[in-house]
Amino acid sequence: MPFTYNLQEDIRFQQGVEFGVKRGEKRGIKLGEERGEKRGIEKEQRTRIKKLLSKGFSVDQIVDWMGYERKLVLEVKNKLSKA
Repeated sequence: MPFTYNLQEDIRFQQGVEFGVKRGEKRGIKLGEERGEKRGIEKEQRTRIKKLLSKGFSVDQIVDWMGYERKLVLEVKNKLSKA
């Protein structure tokens, strides 16, 4: 008589799945917080760049003084000129 065993019904298997889900949720929350923080920082940088550009500062001055990436400053400037 063959012996069959449903592994998914095993208590250790279920505990392992539960552990994996909890661990994944924690990693997901941490990753989400990091992405949110990064977006917030970038949004603040864009706001500051807009203000400096509106005050007449050049791209080079903003990059040199504020330490922002030239690509970001140019992107903001191009969006402002299109608006």
